[in-house]
Amino acid sequence: MKEIGWLFFLFVVALFLLALIRPKKAFVLLFFCQPFMLTRVDEHYILSAASIIAIGVAHLLRLLLQGKVPIFFSAKWLPIYLFLGYMILQVLLSLVGDVGLRLSKLLLFYVFLPFFLHFVVTAAPLAPIKSALKALAVGGFLYFTLLLLVAYLAPETVLVMDRGMLRLEGFGGTHPAYVGSVVPFVVAGVIFASTVVLSGRGKRFVFVLIASLPVAIAAIATGSRAIVISTLLMLILFGIISKGMNIGKLVKVLGVGSAIAAIVVVNVNVHETPYFDRLQSVFDEKILLETRWLSFIAGFHMLKENYLFGIGVGNFSEESFAAFLAVADTLQHGYSARLIQSRDAALSGGGSIHFSYLFETGILGFVMYLMMLATATMSVWRAYKKSLVENNMALLLLLSAWIATLLHLTFVSGETHLLLWSMLGLMMCVSRNKEGNFPHCVGLKL
Repeated sequence: MKEIGWLFFLFVVALFLLALIRPKKAFVLLFFCQPFMLTRVDEHYILSAASIIAIGVAHLLRLLLQGKVPIFFSAKWLPIYLFLGYMILQVLLSLVGDVGLRLSKLLLFYVFLPFFLHFVVTAAPLAPIKSALKALAVGGFLYFTLLLLVAYLAPETVLVMDRGMLRLEGFGGTHPAYVGSVVPFVVAGVIFASTVVLSGRGKRFVFVLIASLPVAIAAIATGSRAIVISTLLMLILFGIISKGMNIGKLVKVLGVGSAIAAIVVVNVNVHETPYFDRLQSVFDEKILLETRWLSFIAGFHMLKENYLFGIGVGNFSEESFAAFLAVADTLQHGYSARLIQSRDAALSGGGSIHFSYLFETGILGFVMYLMMLATATMSVWRAYKKSLVENNMALLLLLSAWIATLLHLTFVSGETHLLLWSMLGLMMCVSRNKEGNFPHCVGLKL
């Protein structure tokens, strides 16, 4: 599987070249390859960061070759500028005390991240949200279909036994919850694509059922509670805010497809009792002993050192394991010894993008982070309130999937997550001309 993981680096090379010479095609490829970039290579999730840096570098080179000064500003992007500037400062301060490879990579990441976001906004083709949703639908369908095919032909490469149940991982051993972070957007893409590709209502139902089936089977086979909860939240939010758009039956068909997938997986690939016990643990006290929650508790203990500025970028993932084990033993004697043997022990290094920012950058950095997310969310909501009816579905699907994914990322670590920053850029893409259409993305002023 290492060979397959490294093969995905071809996507990174293609993204770099296309971002340099054909930015609109690079935009489509970026969203198409979102699921594939979740692949773990040599035990690390480096494809996400590599993609962002590659596109950021290519976009900067393209601006320089065009004779443009790579300095841009827009008032509505101020929360994003503040947070990214704060992160660069945090990384630089951490590098003063410890010049490590991980911090050096993070510095490179945050330096080129603004150029990546600028690329997403300015290089988008006509109707950027619609193009992104369709690319996500196709990419997600192909990825999860390929993943299921590999699980059937070579199960030892993507299936693992975990606490009595067989769970589906991503390529390269990607954690099940990490694989599922893209599912809400893939489902949103499938729903939107059905309205674009097909005109007949009956054909749409069949399209959604077929396209969502491999995604639903794979999502359920991961045994990840975060995937189930975030996907259901996406559908519920979409159903609530899209009231009156006559798409209720479409969502119901998607639910039927998911139910069929659940029946198939539970009776064929999953040990029934452990699987449902895992899902049910969300509602009982056992979740308090889960590694993620122990990690959060350990993080708050460490945050006491400096509530305002945090414990420093990289320190939580590097130093939290000891605090994690100590907290485990306070809750249940000898529990730390069992946790060390668990495959989820790696989650002690974060387990949540949001909480990692809180612990490492403090209340000041976390407030900036929340302001950045709120800015992106309100950008789409304001566009929806002002848009024509024909644009509503794409905007509402994007908004619903975004909120659901933010919930999912509460249980997924990795600040360089490609999906988070790609979608942040896409959320900022929305703009409205005098006719109420979205013919292109209005980017930052150069």
